[in-house]
Amino acid sequence: MTELEIIRRDLKQLAAGSWAMQTVLVCLLARLDNQVPGVADLLRNSLDDATNLVEQLAVMGGQDPERFAQAIKVIEELRLAVQGQGQLKHGL
Repeated sequence: MTELEIIRRDLKQLAAGSWAMQTVLVCLLARLDNQVPGVADLLRNSLDDATNLVEQLAVMGGQDPERFAQAIKVIEELRLAVQGQGQLKHGL
């Protein structure tokens, strides 16, 4: 196996692990939303806080701007996924 093949394999494994963790998180948050009254506001505020933190770190600089853009994209995808779970729960 060449070095490039090893790198590609490792990247696929990292991507799969990241996607799996995001999926588990969305499902966990949806279950919390179903079982704990008022958790929807907590989830929404936490996602807002995460977005704000990433934006603040981006302004401070010192790291790859693409990393921050990707982080915000992931947070927004989580937001949409959690909202989608909530809409399914409420029949929307």
